[in-house]
Amino acid sequence: MVAKLNLLESVLLGLLARRPSAGYDVRRYLEKAGRIYGYVPQASQIYRQLAALVKRELLEFEIDTGRSGPDAKVYSLTPQGMRVFLDWVDEPFVPVERPLDAHFQLHFTLAGSVSPVVALRIVETELAYRENQEATWEPELFLPQAVREPFDLDWMDEAGYLGDARGNLLASAHISWLRTTARRLRRYIERSGAVWPDPRWAALTQDGRG
Repeated sequence: MVAKLNLLESVLLGLLARRPSAGYDVRRYLEKAGRIYGYVPQASQIYRQLAALVKRELLEFEIDTGRSGPDAKVYSLTPQGMRVFLDWVDEPFVPVERPLDAHFQLHFTLAGSVSPVVALRIVETELAYRENQEATWEPELFLPQAVREPFDLDWMDEAGYLGDARGNLLASAHISWLRTTARRLRRYIERSGAVWPDPRWAALTQDGRG
């Protein structure tokens, strides 16, 4: 039984499932686009993890003769790597407490790109969780009856209110986006006839050994 993927493993397998790439290309992409996932790993972490995934036979590589140096290795998923990645895609999505945590974005971007059916499942789970969270939200500001100088109790109350208002606005915008996205995904699935599991993906997990 293969252990569950950690954050960097899921990112690397998700990216390399889309397109075989050298470690250098993955690093450059994450340096620029890592904010999409809310996660920008260090270069040394990326290279160590790529080597570890090769050792576990989840990745393989070919030497690109047009390059020089260690980045000549172009990595791609093995059939076993694809199975592990799809197992991660199929795991039930579990929202986290913070509405704007990168956890949802990472799953929607990497797992959701596999199929609109998977994307809808993630969005609906996140939406149900956030709607319940909003319905039961009761903010508590840390406002003691007396504060030490030079703190001002009235200003602390106002600053706390403004901060809470910002959080509510961002959370409400997230919920609004989730509702719109769920509707569009349902329409897309109906038009396209998308299903999951998709036999086209299943074919990629076959290693050809009888």
